[in-house]
Amino acid sequence: MGDPVGIGPEICVKALSEKNVYENCRPIVVGDAEVMKQAVSFLNSAIKINAISSVKEAKFELGTMDVFDLKNVKNNELKL
Repeated sequence: MGDPVGIGPEICVKALSEKNVYENCRPIVVGDAEVMKQAVSFLNSAIKINAISSVKEAKFELGTMDVFDLKNVKNNELKL
């Protein structure tokens, strides 16, 4: 995911909106699921966030972003 207030979350959303990504790999974003939800909202994307704590929970489906949720960002303290 990168820096939660950088461009990484937006790049993740845009990249995982592409069918060819899922044809070539099984992507999982490592970071904070709430930050990724904000990026999805900011970009008006239809992607759904699947917050996971184990790879076994991942769906690996176009339209769903699997996020290994570290829950390590205090969203109320972010300076956007």
